[in-house]
Amino acid sequence: MSVLADAALELSNRFGWTIVPVRQKKPRVPWRPTLNPSDTARLFHDPATTGIAAVLGDRSRGLVCRDFDDNQAFERWRERHPIPARTLPIAGTARGAHVYATIPGATTFKLADGEFRGEGGIVVLPPSLHPSGSPYEWLNPPTSEPPEVDFADLDAELPPAFPHLQSALTEPYLQSSTPQEVTHDVFWGGGCASNPFLSCVTPFAEAVQELLADAIRRTRPQRVGERNDRLFDFARELHGIFGPSLTDAQLKALARNWHRNALGRIGTLDPRTTEQDLVRQYRCVRFPAGATLARALEIAESDPFTATGSSVAADRLARLLRALHTLHQGRPFHLDYRHASKLIGFSVKTAHQSAGRLESLGYILRTDRGRPGVRSRIATTWSWTGP
Repeated sequence: MSVLADAALELSNRFGWTIVPVRQKKPRVPWRPTLNPSDTARLFHDPATTGIAAVLGDRSRGLVCRDFDDNQAFERWRERHPIPARTLPIAGTARGAHVYATIPGATTFKLADGEFRGEGGIVVLPPSLHPSGSPYEWLNPPTSEPPEVDFADLDAELPPAFPHLQSALTEPYLQSSTPQEVTHDVFWGGGCASNPFLSCVTPFAEAVQELLADAIRRTRPQRVGERNDRLFDFARELHGIFGPSLTDAQLKALARNWHRNALGRIGTLDPRTTEQDLVRQYRCVRFPAGATLARALEIAESDPFTATGSSVAADRLARLLRALHTLHQGRPFHLDYRHASKLIGFSVKTAHQSAGRLESLGYILRTDRGRPGVRSRIATTWSWTGP
């Protein structure tokens, strides 16, 4: 057998990848939607075949490829992600590198320093020849099926881009006012005097920016077919942060942000569809995701309450919990430690320790306790029992 045929057989048998012969990066057989095995086997031995390629997506068990266009971008990724850089299969290309992983349902989209390739694409594999004449070579040869990772592990996660969001929120008003004069009033409809916890030079406090980023990450679809359900979850998150008062223009800006982060996991490519759907779903929300956290933060900032014998962090947490207690009309409420830590400006560990201190002093009661780890998705149920 030829070297290419041997490599194709090994990758197919060991990892379940669908392999096709290529010439100058172009498949030599039709591979959408089916592949004829007899044609494929014959062409692997054809002298005109210069390489092999994997069909990405479901036909290769969720295989995806992060394509770095230049070596500098690849080296930056390797410095930021040392563990994936050691454990994921990596192939050197003529200009950069291909990093392989498993993300079921992911599609293909462009990035500033290359491309993310998934369902509907192919990728040329070693020991193929590049059209320039240089060979593709394994830097980290695959020893088992590539592990499943998150988009962020491949620097393929489109950033929240809050500067873009801030600009979008105020676009209709820029002709008559400077951004610093209008962003706060336009978004909140009140001004700094009515929202003392926010900065006058940015439309969101840092904590609220982080809440938005968390909401987008939590509601991002995992695979094609989940867009509508996850977008409604995002609408509930927005109600939980801002209440029911967002305008259509603000919702559309937020929808564009959410859509950018969902690309690769949704089949809808036009962001205008997502904009229209979010506006409609936001108006249909009856039960927000949690309390109105922005309002709770506003109340907490103006509350002079201090817990006897507690720390600064515990005092801040106590004021936040008192505010949520008020907003929930005395009923128990949910709040995870990640949100609590960001709202009070301390670490997750400090937030957890402060909660324990408040509970020992008789100010709060925690039930259905969530784990204090940063990656935990289990929220704690709180009851305020203090004054």
